[in-house]
Amino acid sequence: MKITLFILTLFLLFSCNKQENNTIQDFVEKYKNEDFSKFDNLYIGIRQSNTFETIYIISKSNFPPYFITQNNVNNKISINRNLLTKLNKKDYLNESQIQHYLDLFKKYNISSISVDENHNVYINIKENSVTLLRVNNINVEKNYKKIDEKWYIKK
Repeated sequence: MKITLFILTLFLLFSCNKQENNTIQDFVEKYKNEDFSKFDNLYIGIRQSNTFETIYIISKSNFPPYFITQNNVNNKISINRNLLTKLNKKDYLNESQIQHYLDLFKKYNISSISVDENHNVYINIKENSVTLLRVNNINVEKNYKKIDEKWYIKK
């Protein structure tokens, strides 16, 4: 009985891993030539989500993040600017810009995206998944494996 349970557990683990790899391949194929410049010098990620609300983190390079809570029923957002206030920083994104970035981000159905000043794109498809990297202008570290022309996955 214990052996059967162990084998079933291993099967499920390998199935999940294979499914994630397929998801990554599907994402790369679908967005192979996508222009991610709309996210230049920006990070957007899902901090937590449940049936009723999703909390996002949005920040530009070298600026404190905004924490945005979106009601999943009516799509209204509330913006937490506490870190900006605490650090005596002015708003660098207004509500319509934040909403625009959220709308763009949600189209990809991913956990996070970041685009650096060299237009290199860092993506996590699911929370706690491996990092997917589309290289534009950097030398890829040894700990990335090439999966397509400009796309790499963290080993």
